[in-house]
Amino acid sequence: MRRTEVRCARCNSHLGHVFDDGPKEFNGARFCMNSISIDLDKK
Repeated sequence: MRRTEVRCARCNSHLGHVFDDGPKEFNGARFCMNSISIDLDKK
């Protein structure tokens, strides 16, 4: 399986991977992002 590493454009830290075995409506992209790299705000 092919995977593409996702890195931050600003600091080059590792954020996760994109795989090519996802849903066809998203051109096969399946995103697997590390939870520690996501900062969610409460609404």
